[in-house]
Amino acid sequence: MILRDHTGVVIYAACRWIHNCLGTLEPELSACEKGLNLASHWTPLPIQVETDCADILKAFSGSNGRSRNMFQVTVVSEMLQERSMQITKIGRSQNKAAHAMAAMGRGQQCTAYWLENSPQEISIVISND
Repeated sequence: MILRDHTGVVIYAACRWIHNCLGTLEPELSACEKGLNLASHWTPLPIQVETDCADILKAFSGSNGRSRNMFQVTVVSEMLQERSMQITKIGRSQNKAAHAMAAMGRGQQCTAYWLENSPQEISIVISND
């Protein structure tokens, strides 16, 4: 996950390795939850979450009432309602930096945070955005 200001400057970047991840929705929800939690403590400004995962938007529309991820969906939904936060679907090509961060977490099996910075290989992807 990457938090940027309105000009695109990185406020923080993070990756997290999830052991025994079940499905594609779990890591997306986890990234939303952790990102919203950190962002809500970092800034009082409105927060815009961008994701390329259509399943996230379906989950928030209430169509997954019996999903194994329902607890996470509820937690993130409540966070979105607490203040001015929105979630928006973007194209996969618009989310390359977040995918690079996720690949780093998976590939290196690491959890790491960078404040006002990002790893060099991610900075290159961000500068090409």
